[in-house]
Amino acid sequence: MKDGGKVLLLLLTGAVAGAVAALLLAPQSGEETRKQLKKTAGKLKDDIGSTVKNGIDKINTLRKETTAREEV
Repeated sequence: MKDGGKVLLLLLTGAVAGAVAALLLAPQSGEETRKQLKKTAGKLKDDIGSTVKNGIDKINTLRKETTAREEV
């Protein structure tokens, strides 16, 4: 894994850990906490999906540019 991938993984891990810690330490009922966790998990899933899609798009663009340069 390249350094950029490791950094992204560490940032995502930190974000998840921080969100979970904040929710678990918040002064609210268990039911409210579960609802908030579900909402946060859904948003995180969407954010990760978007980040992965953007990364794949960037990789494909770089691959096309590299292939075009090699053909010249």
